Amino acid sequence: MAKTTWIPYILLGLVSTLVEVHADPKLPGCVYNGIYYEQGVEFPATDECNNCRCTVFGTVSCTNVTCCLYHGTVYQPGARFDAIGSCNTCWCMDDIIVMVGCTEQYCPNCLYDGIIYQPGDTFNATDGCNTCSCTENGEIPCTEMYCGMPELA
Repeated sequence: MAKTTWIPYILLGLVSTLVEVHADPKLPGCVYNGIYYEQGVEFPATDECNNCRCTVFGTVSCTNVTCCLYHGTVYQPGARFDAIGSCNTCWCMDDIIVMVGCTEQYCPNCLYDGIIYQPGDTFNATDGCNTCSCTENGEIPCTEMYCGMPELA
């Protein structure tokens, strides 16, 4: 069974659920973050987590969900996603506090010619003729075909 580690990533939340905007009476709509929206239109909040709506009163009403930020990407509570650079899975948990949890299972990968490959990946050998693959246990078998004599420059 995979071990879970809770990672204290940055949390995002919208402080206010209602943003007052002084709308132009000639234009029945709202301005949010310098962009004009017509009444009834829904749009993403600047925190990339919540959604807003331009009300009939010329105000912007936004949801107030706290989200997780993981390596520059915002996730809503309950979202599951792949951990960066590994075979593990993470999720945005909303319990007493909102945080990112990730499994910590061993992820064999293969390093070949300075590039990291995941199990199941197939790639060209450095000779440009043969192919190699990354196995589940991190080994790198390659075909051993005769590729002919290299061209002389």
